[in-house]
Amino acid sequence: MKLLVTRPDNVADDLGHRLQERGHDVLYAPLLSIVYRGDTSLDFEGVQALVVTSANGIRALEKSTRRRDLPVYAVGDRSAVIAGEAGFDVVFSAGGDVEDLAALIRSKANPEDGVLVHAGGARLAGDLKGSLERAGFAYRREILYEAIDSEELPPATLRALEQEELDGILLFSPHTASIFSRHIEQAGLSAHLHKVTAWCLSQNVADRLT
Repeated sequence: MKLLVTRPDNVADDLGHRLQERGHDVLYAPLLSIVYRGDTSLDFEGVQALVVTSANGIRALEKSTRRRDLPVYAVGDRSAVIAGEAGFDVVFSAGGDVEDLAALIRSKANPEDGVLVHAGGARLAGDLKGSLERAGFAYRREILYEAIDSEELPPATLRALEQEELDGILLFSPHTASIFSRHIEQAGLSAHLHKVTAWCLSQNVADRLT
């Protein structure tokens, strides 16, 4: 199959290579670009654990601090693997979405042990803060990177869509699904998607496709 990978450049190659190893042709169309903040000073006093809801959150932490002794609660297995590769000593994976992550934290952490620091971008999906605070946890958010929307689809992607060569597209967040839908509408390519399968990380992502 010919598949379109829409992840940012800094995380797309690994997925693309794994797909190619399985015999697929891969096109890349990053719908976001990641800009890390290099001037963030993190305060770890009273912090019991770190929370990440994306691989970019782990990479941002890796750039922002040398601390590796605090436990990390990761939303998915890939983020957990990257945290381990970055040298964090104790890593837990929710293997799902933000609700699964909140449930994991409630099952393993104690609100009395200190603050949970959520390291991520300026845009968040779900209400992790509300879920944790309702369970009695102290929550602090640290914005360590910006995710910038792409302005258009790459020419190779547009050609593949126009010629109906694309078999599938991989989408990983509600926001990027909305970006893709907007680009398709602006390019007038909606009629060329009838043979394309959208592989979405969750139902929330699929719901953003029009």
